[in-house]
Amino acid sequence: MRFSLLLFFTLLLLSACWLGCTKDAVETIHMDTTITNNDPPPYFGVSEVQINNYINRMYIDLIGRAPSQDEILTAHDYLISHDLSAAAKDTLIQQLISTRSYFNVLFSLTSADFINGSDSALIAYQIAVIKLIYHYDSLAGNTAILIFYQYELYRLQKLQDVTDAFMNGSISVNEYFAAFLDNYFYDQLNMGTENFVKAAFGDLLLRSPTQSELFNGVTMVDNNPAFLFQTDGDSKGDFVTIVTTNDEFYEGLVIKAYNQLLLRDATSQELTAGTIAMQVSKDYPAFQKELMKTAEYAGF
Repeated sequence: MRFSLLLFFTLLLLSACWLGCTKDAVETIHMDTTITNNDPPPYFGVSEVQINNYINRMYIDLIGRAPSQDEILTAHDYLISHDLSAAAKDTLIQQLISTRSYFNVLFSLTSADFINGSDSALIAYQIAVIKLIYHYDSLAGNTAILIFYQYELYRLQKLQDVTDAFMNGSISVNEYFAAFLDNYFYDQLNMGTENFVKAAFGDLLLRSPTQSELFNGVTMVDNNPAFLFQTDGDSKGDFVTIVTTNDEFYEGLVIKAYNQLLLRDATSQELTAGTIAMQVSKDYPAFQKELMKTAEYAGF
């Protein structure tokens, strides 16, 4: 009996100790995991760093430079005050697209793709050279060749003016890219009709021509009647117009935009939808803007 009572009190004491220890342990764990000054991030988890990274990326992609600290603060405050809305992003992107810097960057990128990065200074130099040759041949009475100089000057001057013309809306996106295809520098880089046709397909449509397309393209550029993309033509000018106005031209612009801004290829669904949008609007800057408003581009 005494043994049983002793055992009973012993067990009771151990239970009390165990319960007391458990309570202390729970309290200690609770205290250790309490973090002060840990306010939740604003706007459903979008951090300051994410917002600033978005602004920085936007500036670099559109106008070729990082924003200043003041520009970051202004854009950041604007986005915050408008709850990071799509409309707020649209406004900021449009402000950059409306600048001369945007069109200068677009020229540089397109020049790198088409004419080996030839810049305005080189274009002006080539114009001056041809004008000088034109002058001396005119004085020497070589009038028969003057028409070729005039042709080259006309094409180079269109290339020289392409940035201003596109910026003020006096030419379309089709005419903009046609100017990079139809000029002295492009001809020098892609000598021979066959090379010219292959290069045009590669630079605009981002693929090689089929044998039929190559044959008809060469025939057309050599001033003979041919049929390309369901369109008749019989000159180099006709060829340039056809390859810068067909459905695949707009598809090529969509591919370029996805690769430049999202750093990936468009899915088949995105490619189809984007091509249709480009065909309707013919507004490449607006298409870029739509991609830059997405959560994928912004990072939030």
